[in-house]
Amino acid sequence: MSYPNEFSFLPEDVLVIVVMRNAIDWAVSLYNQPWFAALHCNVTFHEFLTKEWSYGNTSRQDRPPPFCHKYEAWTPESSYSSNMYYEDRQGRFAKNVLELRAWKLQRQLQVCNTRRQVACLRYEDAGSDWKGWLEKMRRSLNLRVREGYPVEVSSYKGEREMAKYKRKSHLENLKMGTPSPFYTPEVMGAFSERLESQWERRAGFDYAGVL
Repeated sequence: MSYPNEFSFLPEDVLVIVVMRNAIDWAVSLYNQPWFAALHCNVTFHEFLTKEWSYGNTSRQDRPPPFCHKYEAWTPESSYSSNMYYEDRQGRFAKNVLELRAWKLQRQLQVCNTRRQVACLRYEDAGSDWKGWLEKMRRSLNLRVREGYPVEVSSYKGEREMAKYKRKSHLENLKMGTPSPFYTPEVMGAFSERLESQWERRAGFDYAGVL
């Protein structure tokens, strides 16, 4: 089967990196910063995972309520007062945020497997051994390198007073037996019931000992 190449406009020396993250940490990150998902603000983590990912009763309004109110104290100038935005698949909203994740993984894997100039990267691989991943990618694509390769890379995200961003992982903590304030037994049950394992496995994520 042939697919249209959305990246055909790119120069041949440009590589598109599709980044994926494990479901445990992805869900917490989205819960902490639910951009444009006003109906999923100020709810418990359990409700966030199980509630339909949609506009709900506001879908018939011309202008649904604005962005999550819990950020108003941070941004009094209302710089985040955009309308809600909920992804859908041909007019059908996801039953919950984990079904939405399955849609995203399915599409990401399709793009990685069928498009030129595209590579998949697990967020965890970049965080634990980004130099190793970069070298593996260089060899697989037979890329030439410039003097000074590989360069030192650090994330700006979360930096305070020039301190490097330190990655936190609820999945790693759970695997080591460290309790998570988010993943209570009730939440873990709801999570495992809704997570679509086939796409997680295809993306290379392993939740053995946790789910």
